[in-house]
Amino acid sequence: MDEQHRNFVSAQKESAVATNVAIIVVVAGEGLEEVFTSLGVSSIVHGGQTMNPSTKDLLQAVEQAPTDKVILLPNNKNIILTAEQVKSLTQKTVEIIPRKPFLRASQRCSP
Repeated sequence: MDEQHRNFVSAQKESAVATNVAIIVVVAGEGLEEVFTSLGVSSIVHGGQTMNPSTKDLLQAVEQAPTDKVILLPNNKNIILTAEQVKSLTQKTVEIIPRKPFLRASQRCSP
């Protein structure tokens, strides 16, 4: 799995548009992964409700980012706390933008 992740990150770096800010998102599901990949994010970490990535997972993504400036988009309040820990473990500048998780159509409430 680790090798697959490294290969995936490497492929993402090669296809990424040159920029001075890397964007790392935490998503659950292949559909959202495809959306964010098509938008040009630098890296994707798998996680979400009940699937929280570890500090190590997020730190690894940050360290492999092609720049020293990183925007991290966690998708769960528990992941926000983990992301905050990453800031103190890296020399890179990391900004965290908290956001609510994306809900599947079957999970949305009708008005």
